[in-house]
Parts: sequence; C-alpha cells; structure tokens
Amino acid sequence: MTTSREIECREFDWFAFDRDGSFALFATAGCGVVPDSVRASVGSHDAISEAVEVTGWGSSAVWQSYARVGLYAYDWSDAEGRYVRVAEPTAPLSPALATRLAACPDLLELDLRFVQAAGIEWVEGGSPIALAELPAPRVGGEGHKSVAGAEASMSRLTIWFSIALVVLAAALVYVQSWPVDPMGLVGAAGPGRC
Repeated sequence: MTTSREIECREFDWFAFDRDGSFALFATAGCGVVPDSVRASVGSHDAISEAVEVTGWGSSAVWQSYARVGLYAYDWSDAEGRYVRVAEPTAPLSPALATRLAACPDLLELDLRFVQAAGIEWVEGGSPIALAELPAPRVGGEGHKSVAGAEASMSRLTIWFSIALVVLAAALVYVQSWPVDPMGLVGAAGPGRC
C-alpha cells in the first residue's frame, strides 16, 4: 500500500471530477499540490492510473493517451505554480474507466468546469483549499505555456534582442572611429624613438 509520504517528490497521478461530471488526471511532477482527501486514498488513485493504457512516456504524446480514454489531463508547472491543462478528451469515457473512477473513495469533486479551466491554482483561504478557474488561452500539447503567453514571451525576447543588436552596432561604429593610436603612445617622434 502506498502512503501519503511515499508520493512526495515522485510523479503521482490523481483524479477528480468537475461540476459537469467530467473527469481529469492531475500529474504532480513530484511537486504539485495533492489535496488531503486524495492523500488519504493514494492506493486507489495509483490503481486507477495503472489501469489506463499509456503510450508515449517521456514525451508530450503521453497526454494524448489520457485524452483518448476520455480524460482531461493537467500537469503541474513549477514555473506557473499551478496545474496546466495539457489535454482534452478526444473520446467518451469508457464504461470500465468510469466504473473504476466511481469506485474510488473520496474522489474529489471540484467546483469548476474543466472545459473552461486552462489552469487550476490552489488558493489559500480557509478549509478546504479552494480551486480557482483561471482565464487562460488553450494550452498546446508541447510544453506548458499558453499560446498568448508564448507570443508575449517571444515579443519581449524580440525587443531585447533588437536592443542588444543596436547597442552592439553602435559600439562597433565607435571602436572603428578610433584613431590608429588612441592612447597617444606613439608620440610625435614616431615609433621606436624616445
């Protein structure tokens, strides 16, 4: 039996459902938030995770495995401090998986809609910790940045790169304008004469 302590610093997948009855997998990446009710039933979540046929380990293709069996998939992003949606269902939930999920004790119900939650952040504010829907654009399967976030990052990078090029060009022009003897070391008498 897996205990709560054994999920620290290791990839652990847990499951929840939303107000529409849709199910999602949450991959902690070893650091993501794991609700207390999930910690109390780690073995059940591990059993569900092992029952899902997964392909593409070690690549972004793994997320499509979850989409194919009818699950939303969220991956923990340390950089963003939240779970980021990396896949949406491409098929209905299979009856066998639905039965396993329904049999999971204390399966967490989240008061939000996965279809609208591109990211889910845990907000401190009483007991239990509440989840907040974050208005964020659709997330692609490769990486965890949203499309708008990636465009904004690229735009900032382009601006900084342009500034660096202008500064470098100005420095080169300045250096090329120096006289042959910028320090006056040669003197009026010419080279080699004192």
